[in-house]
Amino acid sequence: MDSIRVALKEALIALEKGAREIKSCAIIRRDGIMLESTLPLSMGTGPLTKLDLKRGTATVARLGALLANTSDVVSGELGRGNLQQLVVDTPEGKMVLLGAGPEVILLCHVKELTPIVMLNISGACAKIKKILA
Repeated sequence: MDSIRVALKEALIALEKGAREIKSCAIIRRDGIMLESTLPLSMGTGPLTKLDLKRGTATVARLGALLANTSDVVSGELGRGNLQQLVVDTPEGKMVLLGAGPEVILLCHVKELTPIVMLNISGACAKIKKILA
């Protein structure tokens, strides 16, 4: 399991190095469990304790999974098939969620979503699928 975690972390680091527009990313199970992330150590205005950080990343994982699963249900109910990607606009950039296998989601926070960035994110999803296969 440790070798899988290392491979997942390396995939995220490679993704961020390949596209400067990507601020952070996370690999999340559809049940809301964080597998690996490059989320920043400070997600608020003040310093965080390790417990605060664990709670913060856990919240991101749960809510990211909730967004993806809810969107998947809505897409299915509308007869449009499974969700391919979800993009959420924020004042600080965009949140992009893509499936990286049947049970895993890749969540990326990007400054600007360009076709090249999307290609890099899609490539990372393929790499993550192989790691978890």
